[in-house]
Amino acid sequence: MSHGRSPEIETEFDRLIFTRDFLMTEPTQQFVQAARSLFAATPDARTFWNSLFGIGALHGQLFPTIAEREAFEQSAEGAEVRAMLNQLPDPDLDETQDLADDAPKLAAVMHRASGALNVHLPRSLHAALLIEAQKEGVTLDELCAAKLGAKLGTVLAQ
Repeated sequence: MSHGRSPEIETEFDRLIFTRDFLMTEPTQQFVQAARSLFAATPDARTFWNSLFGIGALHGQLFPTIAEREAFEQSAEGAEVRAMLNQLPDPDLDETQDLADDAPKLAAVMHRASGALNVHLPRSLHAALLIEAQKEGVTLDELCAAKLGAKLGTVLAQ
């Protein structure tokens, strides 16, 4: 599964993941090592996110339980990976023409975008998402981010 990576990034990323040294390190260090390598080769935030956190991606493989994922997110290494993500250009914002051409508006939107979103849903939809996340072995946040990112990418590409 390519997780939205270009063939060149996929080859380099897969080469890193299957090296002997990589497989012998603890999951947190493996993930940060992969993130650093991908950061150096990734053109944008969406590709970086999907490659590391998308459904079936490395994050879920190395941190199979919700407790492990939450522990990583609260660690210094988790903060380092989030900092890398925040440094990459975001094609979703770049492709939004009414903001891309207006630097003050774009700066204002970026300032308000904390990365946290609280959405009220019908209970049935919430339950369906919880079930899907459990089946996929991902957190609800990861599932929703993957679904929103995929949908937004499709809409913006039209």
